[in-house]
Amino acid sequence: MPKNLGLKDQNLALKWVQKNIARFGGDPSKVTLSGHESGAASVGYHILNKKSQGLFRAAILQSGSPLSCWAVHKNPKKVAQYLANALSSTNQRNLTSQEILHIFKTADIEQLKRVVLKFQGDRNSLPDLANCHQMDSYPMTAVKEEENDENAIVTGMNYEKLKNGDINKVPILIGFTSEEMLFFKVPKLLLQTNLIDLNESLAITANMNMKDKNRRDAGHELKNLYTNSFATSPSGSISFLSDCLLNIPIARYAFLQSQYTDVYFYQFSYLGTLGRYQYQEVSGISGVGNREELGYFWHNATADNLDQFPKGDIVTHERVMDLWSQFIKYLNPTAYNSQVLGDFKWPKVAEENFLYLDINSNLSVKRGPKKFTDWNRIYSKYTTEKLDTY
Repeated sequence: MPKNLGLKDQNLALKWVQKNIARFGGDPSKVTLSGHESGAASVGYHILNKKSQGLFRAAILQSGSPLSCWAVHKNPKKVAQYLANALSSTNQRNLTSQEILHIFKTADIEQLKRVVLKFQGDRNSLPDLANCHQMDSYPMTAVKEEENDENAIVTGMNYEKLKNGDINKVPILIGFTSEEMLFFKVPKLLLQTNLIDLNESLAITANMNMKDKNRRDAGHELKNLYTNSFATSPSGSISFLSDCLLNIPIARYAFLQSQYTDVYFYQFSYLGTLGRYQYQEVSGISGVGNREELGYFWHNATADNLDQFPKGDIVTHERVMDLWSQFIKYLNPTAYNSQVLGDFKWPKVAEENFLYLDINSNLSVKRGPKKFTDWNRIYSKYTTEKLDTY
């Protein structure tokens, strides 16, 4: 059964753009890829994939990267069997690949959606820690292919390819929100971290190459960055999961690529009303959750109704639109002074100096996102093998 058809469709679409977009007034030499969360992971895969070389000149990755544990699937056959059995009235246990393919191709789309959502457990959840350990997190995420397969689009080890510069060398704009997990179902998240209190090795995802003893020691050190007990610290739980599942893999992706291309890193921290997808208050923690920034790009506010929003929302909307637009046009988010940005300059990430833009009521440049330095120190201390994700 073919793998990664979604990514291959995207690759085909990019080739179509190169061939035809000029007929619609577009410039095939100025294509920028952009994605959010799993879409950002997809963008990252095109950076890692030589088959997409020359099909785009820049990329934007918001709240996701192929270095997250959930971005790589290592049990596709197991999950395909589960989904096919759930869709099949015969409920057989060991279906052949042809039988599975037939079931998927003939399934009603609404039924397929229900089965996938049931598999994930909750449509409003990211992959949880247990699933990251089983590598079953997203039922339809990227699957590794054989290097000698001429049609392969996801091969090798993501982390190692990025570290070695085996990538499409294009500038990127990348980042996350200030507290990603505040978007998701907090009670379910807290149940996950409670497991770490019982077994600290669970703080390390399954595909990190560590010996068992190193897992326990590294997990203990990571846990202590946030709390002595997740069961009594909801704020520590949320911050840990934000970092584990999104922030640290994203920051590491940016750091590694900065050795080969221009990288602009941001943290979106502004809490307004144009966002507010699903903001939750948790004692002891503040910040904005996953998808919060999207409202400032894609909200249905128009010139006719912007005045109903607070001034800070309007200013933030204008700022991010200017920054992202300048990056797309000039490959630099502050290439030119503007009425909105003035003479503000967004510095690039450097290996020796990880600077990033904090987007809040004011724009400010800060050093070292989240607990990035601490995670790097612990991982470098305990990992001994090559890595795929981070």
